[in-house]
Amino acid sequence: METSDAFWRQILESDQGRSIFSIYSDIDGHIGECQLMFDGMRGAEISLLIGRKDVWHQGYGTSALIELLDVVFKCHLLKRAWTRVPKIN
Repeated sequence: METSDAFWRQILESDQGRSIFSIYSDIDGHIGECQLMFDGMRGAEISLLIGRKDVWHQGYGTSALIELLDVVFKCHLLKRAWTRVPKIN
């Protein structure tokens, strides 16, 4: 984890078909991440993970999803978004 910010920026920004966002809480810091994977046909698959179980069921996932949908439809002007939810979830 002792990699420079410039290295991570290069890795995260090099894939034009994907946008990755961190999810932060003012109180708990970094609690998860979400991604948009663009399909090249004005759509994107959404992936969202709240990795800290101690902050589950506090609305962070819902808030992150609402913000991500704003990015999809207002910033990128895409036509559709979807996600896949594993049966175990």
